[in-house]
Amino acid sequence: MLEYFPTNYVWNLSTNIALLMGGNIGEVDTICRQLLDASQAGDDSGTVSFFKTWCEQADRLVELAEEDETAGCKLSASAKYGRAATYYITAERMQNRHFEPRRHAYRLMLECFGKYIALGGLNCERVEIPYRGTHLAALFERAHRPDGRPAPCIAFFNGLDSTKEMIFGSDIGRELARRGISTLMVDQPGAGEALRLQDLQAIVESEQWAEALSKISPALLARSSPPGLISMSTEIATITMV
Repeated sequence: MLEYFPTNYVWNLSTNIALLMGGNIGEVDTICRQLLDASQAGDDSGTVSFFKTWCEQADRLVELAEEDETAGCKLSASAKYGRAATYYITAERMQNRHFEPRRHAYRLMLECFGKYIALGGLNCERVEIPYRGTHLAALFERAHRPDGRPAPCIAFFNGLDSTKEMIFGSDIGRELARRGISTLMVDQPGAGEALRLQDLQAIVESEQWAEALSKISPALLARSSPPGLISMSTEIATITMV
């Protein structure tokens, strides 16, 4: 692990995750150098400084991305929006749930992530899975199957306080797509959009929200080629294209 903060494991972990998601080492270095003193105060007391510094770098990238977009440089804008999304979620997820500015940062992350995907023409589609009168937000990354063979799909759910965008940023979906496997990355209750925007809190009976995947057939598989069927277990869901 890269250790900018010798006495603060939590901040080191968040920094390494940001790099894993595509953060720029120069930008991350600039952020972390500003936080060295604050990191000595412990995991909790310096978190507002952590939030402010990561968000400031994200804000600068958004300004640059908007300039690129206006100039018609869509790929350059996409890359900057992607890094901005990474820095916003890095700042946001470290905060107390009652810290009001995190709500704005989270919405900025979603906005930047959407532009990152759209402008970059990336293999990623937003899916909304019906669940108890509302929905679970997910990202679908389609398998590359030039031969037209059926493509299985693995559903990933978040652990601890991660989000579907963090799973996507890890590139596991891209690597699986190269191997002919589609990926569904889901914000289940207690994580990501489910918790932050819909107040769907974590429940012990994970099979209840896992069962919701059976309802994505019309929404997702009808857009797949060819259409398919769903098979599931309580631990991981697999969509088999037939």
